[in-house]
Amino acid sequence: MHASGFKKWLAMIICLAQLVSLFFVGSAVYAAGTAALPDLVVTKLITSPANPKSGDMVSFSAVITNKGAAISANSNFTVGWDFGDGIYYWSAPVTKALKTNEAMTVTCTGGSGPDGAQWKAKTGKSVLNSMVDNYAENDTGFRIVKESDEYNNALTMTVTVTEAPKAAPGPAKPKETQTAGAYYIKSDKNEAVDDGIEQLTAEVNRLRMQCRVS
Repeated sequence: MHASGFKKWLAMIICLAQLVSLFFVGSAVYAAGTAALPDLVVTKLITSPANPKSGDMVSFSAVITNKGAAISANSNFTVGWDFGDGIYYWSAPVTKALKTNEAMTVTCTGGSGPDGAQWKAKTGKSVLNSMVDNYAENDTGFRIVKESDEYNNALTMTVTVTEAPKAAPGPAKPKETQTAGAYYIKSDKNEAVDDGIEQLTAEVNRLRMQCRVS
């Protein structure tokens, strides 16, 4: 092989090696930029009692599932709830690291309203809103947990509240009767006694009249 031909082949091999090197470097950079992340999702909302009546004090929880490809380690995320009335509810910070597809139940522990962590049920249908990892870290606009999807953290549920059953009426008030200057209560149970008293009173009055005449 001539020297010029050898140099040409060598240049081609060097060029090919550089292309291969760039490919692997680029792949590594891309992989680093798309590292696996957790993805926290509210998969279920729970109220207690499950079928509240008007006036019941209702507690609520949320089932949180990590749908991402990485563990949610050292996150301290929270869950928030509201009914759209300006009162907000929250959970204690969650320190548990959730593995992929692992779930846990988070319960409300506090609220900004007069009833604290509970909601006083109102007759009708109310929409319960929830969001996991709901607070931004240092007001930066980014939530505490960096996730593969930051837009699937919310879930809503309609809570139907029925009227509380009315109290049963108490026993009927007995009749009040006054006879021969004596005050007593008359009821259906002592009608026979009443009749006897009336007859006795009539007899006493008759004897009084006889005594006056004589």
